[in-house]
Amino acid sequence: MLSPDSHTLRRHLVTWALLFAASRLGGPAAAAEAPALVDYGAQFDKSFPVLGGEHRVADWALYTALIHGDLLGYAARVDPTVARQRELAKGKGYRLQELQAGVQRNQRLRSAFDAQRLRIASMVLYTDGGSAESCHRPIVFIGSEFRLILGGLASGTDPLAGDTVAPSCPPPFAPGVQITGGHSPRFRCWAGVYDKTCGWRLPDMPADLKRVIEDQYPTTIKVRWRWRGLGAALTAPEELGLEFVDGQGRVLWTAVGARITTPPAQPRAH
Repeated sequence: MLSPDSHTLRRHLVTWALLFAASRLGGPAAAAEAPALVDYGAQFDKSFPVLGGEHRVADWALYTALIHGDLLGYAARVDPTVARQRELAKGKGYRLQELQAGVQRNQRLRSAFDAQRLRIASMVLYTDGGSAESCHRPIVFIGSEFRLILGGLASGTDPLAGDTVAPSCPPPFAPGVQITGGHSPRFRCWAGVYDKTCGWRLPDMPADLKRVIEDQYPTTIKVRWRWRGLGAALTAPEELGLEFVDGQGRVLWTAVGARITTPPAQPRAH
């Protein structure tokens, strides 16, 4: 027969064994502390909300990661845990390498990343055209046409250094994607307040819009840039255009970047 001390020791051993097994297998407490699965689809929809069949770029860092095929950058935008781990790994080569390897092994993450790159490649995207007070791009009338000013350049500067259209007013040489409009026939630089002023020509603006643009832009009429698919850094993506939108979000006119449409000749009065 076991002594009382032996019974006590046995009970302690059983308790320790159960606690050890629970810590290894994960009991209710461990399950409660486990991070919830990230909803990659919901994160994508939040970053590119849809309006009238077009998707607004609300998260340029996520868009940049998708454009560049940067899986770790993507993971850090959609998963707060990965974001914290990447922050802790800054300046630590081995730790960052281990984090990248772990992200690569996450099949669920990789599948969402690949699917979203395919999805965004066929989407029509848009972004604010700089109508906000923090980044106002003026529309001026020169000669016989309106022009949207993109920026000013010092003498001797490459004109294409002033052709960034999105994101609105980015810091100079900011990392990430910059959508540019310099390869459009609408782009032109001319002598202005700076040594050069660069912008988009709008000679084909409809007469109805011309009559109100100086009074209503940028208060009730705003502009936004739209394009289709994946661009590359500092490049003009497919179907780049400048949309003029009223207060209800209705597109009044789109200045297509690929061409300037010659306005129809006005009939002569007899």
